[in-house]
Amino acid sequence: MKKLFAIICVIILVFCITSCTDSNTNQSSNTSIPTNEPDLEQGTPDTKPEQTMPPTDTSDAIKIKFDQNSISAGEGVTVNGNVATITTAGNYEVSGKLKEGQLCVDADNCEVYLILNNADIHCSNSAPLFVKKADHVYLVLASNSTNTLTDGSVYSYEAGVTEPDATLFSKADMTISGEGTLNITSKYNDSIANRDTLVIQSGNINVNAANHGIKGKDFLSILGGNIKITSGRDGIKSTNDTDSSLGYVVISGGVIDINAQDEAISAVTSVKISGGQTKINTDNNAIKAGTVVEISAGDVDVSTNDKGLVCAEEKIGKNANVTVNGSKLKSNY
Repeated sequence: MKKLFAIICVIILVFCITSCTDSNTNQSSNTSIPTNEPDLEQGTPDTKPEQTMPPTDTSDAIKIKFDQNSISAGEGVTVNGNVATITTAGNYEVSGKLKEGQLCVDADNCEVYLILNNADIHCSNSAPLFVKKADHVYLVLASNSTNTLTDGSVYSYEAGVTEPDATLFSKADMTISGEGTLNITSKYNDSIANRDTLVIQSGNINVNAANHGIKGKDFLSILGGNIKITSGRDGIKSTNDTDSSLGYVVISGGVIDINAQDEAISAVTSVKISGGQTKINTDNNAIKAGTVVEISAGDVDVSTNDKGLVCAEEKIGKNANVTVNGSKLKSNY
């Protein structure tokens, strides 16, 4: 009898241990484990931000209207002389011509949809479009619209200030989309410069820059669009040299035409191309990256007076069509 009792006790003990183990296993599988991987907003060389759909109905958007030397605007916009400043989150539609002045976004921690609908802004001594503070600015090019940003050859700064230094200058994350056209002529420095992340999702973008064409500090991601760049130095680039997971350029679609006097595409870390059509004509290196240039798919046609690809590692996929001065590069993976 004692032996039977001992056996029953062992069976009960084993059953309890098994139940506890199963319970802990189930609990662990349902627990969210934090990781160090950045999300899609920040991006990595192998990911890209999700596409953002621009608003299709702009009837309720707050209107900002330029009329040569005057500005009229609705709620959420402060007008001071020839400067219109957006101060709160929301949808804003911008139209008309401003002969001399600036559109500024100063809306800390806010998401702003900025819809350009035949807007023409000239500022002779600063950036015509300046994003000073925001969480994220979604710059939408309205369908069938032509939008123009131009500057002067000399910017005016207060003592100790060096920004903005581009015709379209942003210190917040920015996504550019829409079916309209954006023409930028930069006499002072860069055409588009972003101190955070820059995503070009769609649109017809034409830039003519005294210095760099399009620059995103943390990363520059081109998902689509028709982009034409003429630049006195680099065509497109990413410049973050303090974080090894950033400072990269990703191209997954679009039609890109770059005429540059320096590097056409430049990145501190990597350049990855997985689609689209990229045409390069440059006096210097065509594509330069600190770690790797990987072209897995798409068409890349390079004409250069220097080197085609400059990097520590070069990867050409079998689905990529890459030519440098008429010679096709062989696939190596």
